[in-house]
Amino acid sequence: MDDDKNYVTTIEMHPDDQFIVKNYGQLPDYIRTSNLKYTYDLIEEFLYVGVMGSSESKEFKLGKTSVKDIEQ
Repeated sequence: MDDDKNYVTTIEMHPDDQFIVKNYGQLPDYIRTSNLKYTYDLIEEFLYVGVMGSSESKEFKLGKTSVKDIEQ
């Protein structure tokens, strides 16, 4: 169980990251701002979009979400 700490489970991403574009769609300019953070959970397969400095975020499931869902 000690080896579990060596695994990466989440990745912070830039809004223009090809993974986001390919799997969710090109994000519009107004949600590509610097006050939002994008984190992908490799195990759960969720993209979390949150406001910097806040614990509040929304989750978007890989393969079941489009950029239209993220815009809401």
